[in-house]
Amino acid sequence: MRVVLVVVFMVQIAFSAEYLVSISKNILIKNARDASVKSEKLVEALSKKDLKASRERFKESIVAWKKVQATYVAGDFDEMMIDIPRLFDIYHHGNEDIHAQLSRIFASDEALEFALFKNSHKSINALEFTLFAKETLTQREFQAAKIMAEAINTYISEIYEFYKANHQTFVGNEPKANSAILNALIDSSYKLKEWRVGDGGGFSKKYRKDADDSRNEYYLSKLSKEAVEAIITAHGQLMFDKEYQNFSTMVIQAGAEQELEIIREALRRSLMLLDLDSESFASNRALYESLERVHYGYYLSLITALQITSKIVDADGD
Repeated sequence: MRVVLVVVFMVQIAFSAEYLVSISKNILIKNARDASVKSEKLVEALSKKDLKASRERFKESIVAWKKVQATYVAGDFDEMMIDIPRLFDIYHHGNEDIHAQLSRIFASDEALEFALFKNSHKSINALEFTLFAKETLTQREFQAAKIMAEAINTYISEIYEFYKANHQTFVGNEPKANSAILNALIDSSYKLKEWRVGDGGGFSKKYRKDADDSRNEYYLSKLSKEAVEAIITAHGQLMFDKEYQNFSTMVIQAGAEQELEIIREALRRSLMLLDLDSESFASNRALYESLERVHYGYYLSLITALQITSKIVDADGD
C-alpha cells in the first residue's frame, strides 16, 4: 500500500504563542506523562504474573498511547525522534508474521534476552499477542511479556522526557509548531479512517468490499474501537472548546471558524457512530465516511482557509 504523507509549511501568523504553551503543557506533556505512568503500571502487573491485571493495564496503556501517537510532533523537532513510535508500534509497518516468530521463540529454550532481539519482538503488537492469544501464560511467556513491556515503557518515557525538555523549543517556533500539529492531525486522520476502520470494515482502497475483523489493529484483545475512540479524543483535545487554549484557538483567530466547525461536527458524529459493543467495523460505513470528512476537513478545508501550502510526499507502507 502506498501511504501519502503530507508535509505542511505554515506561514507566520502574528498571534501570541500562549496557545502553544497550553498545547505543550495540557496535551503533549500531559498525555505523554499519562502514557508513561500507564506503561509502568503494566510492567508492575507483569512482574507479579497477574494475567487479569496485566490485561487491564494493557488496555489502559493502549488508550493512553493512542492519544500520544495521534498528536506526535517530536520528530518535527529532532530527527532522532522521527522513528521512535515505529520501533514499538508496528501496526501496518512491515510484512513479517510476528505471531509465528513469537510462537517459535516461546517454544524454544533460547534465552529470551537474545531470542527477542528485534524491535518488532518487543512491540505493542507482540505484547498483545503474548497476553491475549491464549487463556493462560507459561512462565516463559510472562517473562517475555515483561521484557516487551519494559522496552515499550522505555520508548514512551523517552517521548515524555523529550516533550518536557523541549517545551521552549516547541513554543518558540510558532510556524514550525503549527505545521507539525496540522501535519500530525492530517496523518493521524488518514490512518484512522483508512487503516484502523477502513481495512477491517472493507471500505479502504486496498480492501474494498472485503471486510475482515482480523485486520483490526487490536483484534486479539478486542480493543480496536477503544483505540479509535482514544485517537478521536486526542483530536478533540486540540480542536474542541476546552478549559485551556488549544489549536482551535489559533484557527478561530485566523478566521477559519466555518472550517473548524466542519471538523468538530465530523469528530462528534464519529464518536456517536462508534459502537463499542462490537469489535467489527464491517457494517459501519457511516463511521468511515464521517472520519473521511474529518480527514478532508484538515487536508483541504483548513489548509485552504489558513492559506497554507502543502507538499505531497509518497512513502511506501504496508
